[in-house]
Amino acid sequence: MGNRTTVVFEGNGNIVRNIQNVTDNVTENGQLNKNQIIENQLNNDVDNQLNGQLNGQLNESQKETLEYIRTHEGCNTTMISNGLGKPFRTIDKHIQFMIDTKIIERRGSKKTGGYYIV
Repeated sequence: MGNRTTVVFEGNGNIVRNIQNVTDNVTENGQLNKNQIIENQLNNDVDNQLNGQLNGQLNESQKETLEYIRTHEGCNTTMISNGLGKPFRTIDKHIQFMIDTKIIERRGSKKTGGYYIV
């Protein structure tokens, strides 16, 4: 683990995410593997720094929601709720938190749009 790497994702002029220690997530051609970075963030107790310092980390239920969105890009709240077997309102709260902290974004219309990781 000797190397320490900082990766910064920028969107709309704001720093969205700063993930440290992702050296293992660089492919042979030097490209970052987005899914590996997200999986690393979900599976390790890495402090989340999203648009400033976040207090604490995502809880387990929020991590499950984020993982579902990662594996089902473009899904909506109902799909996530049904897929995880969790109440719609719980998922709605998780999504709103992750939108507010710039972890995910909604794309598309109200009727046919869905959620994507930033």
